[in-house]
Amino acid sequence: MAKSGAQFSDEIRKLAKENTGYAGRQFIAQAVHWQDELPEEWQEFKAIFLKEVLPKDSDGQIVRVLERFAQVAFAGEKASEWGITGWKSGVARTNVIKVANAWIENRGSTTSREEQQAIELIRSYIEYNAPSQMNVINRFNGRVTIDGFPVRNRTGFIDKVQTLIDGEDEPRQLNHYYFLPNAWRQHVCKGMDARFVAKVLAKNGYIKKSSDGKYQRKMSLPDMPRQRVYHVLPHIISDKG
Repeated sequence: MAKSGAQFSDEIRKLAKENTGYAGRQFIAQAVHWQDELPEEWQEFKAIFLKEVLPKDSDGQIVRVLERFAQVAFAGEKASEWGITGWKSGVARTNVIKVANAWIENRGSTTSREEQQAIELIRSYIEYNAPSQMNVINRFNGRVTIDGFPVRNRTGFIDKVQTLIDGEDEPRQLNHYYFLPNAWRQHVCKGMDARFVAKVLAKNGYIKKSSDGKYQRKMSLPDMPRQRVYHVLPHIISDKG
């Protein structure tokens, strides 16, 4: 037994140096010995692991990361089975699942980073630029006009629609956003592919598509002929966070 803290530290360093790489060497030796059985075992383990941790409709990026977690869990379980770790069966898998779930929760979304950026691009535009770059629609006695004067370099319109929410007695006024196609491409989606942004929003239920499935739909707007717009729905804001 060590007589002092310094002696204890020296013993730890000595033992660590003497045993460095032991687990790795033993693992490789066992893996080589069982190489014919491991591929099938891995595929079965991975399928069960992903079924437990993979959120529904996850992007390919999420799948690939969780496959890496599965690899760690599989290696841990095999090392335990081969007597290398001293852990009981299931310990490695259980703890890797905890870390994987924490990673998913911290990430905050199961879409790809590019898709998250596309959604945030439009969300930020609406929050910070829409009030000054979009005209509010005024509906009165069947007429559709704008509230106030036309906005310079207008990117679209805000339509305040009275909507009855399930479970509520009184309707709410929700903002629908109609983006003009040229403005969408040149200004609103600046820095990203405009069609990709529309596709992502439609996939996540933030764009109301036309009856023929297109990302733009025809609408009657103030001060201009009936034309196609990107109709972004109100819950792109309420879903934030």
